[in-house]
Amino acid sequence: AERAAEAMRAASQRLAAGERQAAERAQQQAEQALAQAEALLEQERARRLERLRKAQLEARAERERKAAEQARQLAAQLERSETAGERAAAGGAKAAAGSMEQAAGAMESGDPDEAAEQQQQAVEQLERTEQQLAEQQRAYEDLQAEQELISIRDKLEEAIETQTEINRKTVEYDNKRKERDGRLSRRDRFALRKLARTQRELAGSLDALVQKLREEQQIWVFAQRLEDAQVDMLEAADRLADNPPETGQLTQQFERDALRVLLRLREALEQEQGRRKKQQQQQQNGGNMAQRRRLVPPLAELKMLKEMQQETLERTRDLNEAIRLAGGEPNEFQRTMLRRLAARQGNIADLLKKISDDLERQQGGGD
Repeated sequence: AERAAEAMRAASQRLAAGERQAAERAQQQAEQALAQAEALLEQERARRLERLRKAQLEARAERERKAAEQARQLAAQLERSETAGERAAAGGAKAAAGSMEQAAGAMESGDPDEAAEQQQQAVEQLERTEQQLAEQQRAYEDLQAEQELISIRDKLEEAIETQTEINRKTVEYDNKRKERDGRLSRRDRFALRKLARTQRELAGSLDALVQKLREEQQIWVFAQRLEDAQVDMLEAADRLADNPPETGQLTQQFERDALRVLLRLREALEQEQGRRKKQQQQQQNGGNMAQRRRLVPPLAELKMLKEMQQETLERTRDLNEAIRLAGGEPNEFQRTMLRRLAARQGNIADLLKKISDDLERQQGGGD
């Protein structure tokens, strides 16, 4: 560039002195000097770009080697897993690590095309590994859900057994009372107080299950049904503990209602287990793998909510008809049942709102 500048100044001086030929030669020299300067600048630019490219490839190669090391560590972790599915996925992680190492070598050798090909292979191998692990996770979640359903059903079985025995004994003592003109022996009254404690203890033993269904699993309808059964149990317990004990129609109605709810919940859980088993078989036969599922789907809850509404409607009609036939004034039993039906109808409305909100969240967030 300096030579070009000197030649240009010389040409200027020659032109000023009227030396046209000398000026032309100076201009030619300036032009040549500029061309040389341009070539030198282009060479320097090319060298800098090459150094930058090499530095970038080295940095990418270093990142690729680190990624390969992470993939190897993942493979080692999967190989130590206790589950066969995760051990099987270790091979994909190993293969991805190998492809990453080859990509790093290609980068260091200045072969970006080969590096890109190896990187693509690594991505595909990692995607297959991710899919295997996702399937393993879904299988684990299905197993957990199945175990949870079995645990809940077992608790219901215990409650059904106890409630069935309470109901049987209540009828037995009520028959004794009728045979003795409404009187019970001291021994029988003591036994009924003990039976009342058993009934109250059964209601209390279901607190944890109600909380699990409501808070942990968000199975609103099942939780409410079980809570309704608890209320029936406590009402029956209070009447059995009265002095004198009440073993008649109202007490037995509370006990029957509690048992019916327990039986229906058990049936619903068994149906859900059957549905899950059928769905798993379809998936094994090539069906789409579902996303993580709730323990009990909203559809099952809606079906039970519909049953609750239908039952409440039928009981309300029957009760209104009984009150009409008796003259229009409800007795103690009927007033109690009217209060309970009103409370239950309010609970049904609240449950429907919760389920609707839950479904809206799922549709909006893709749960």
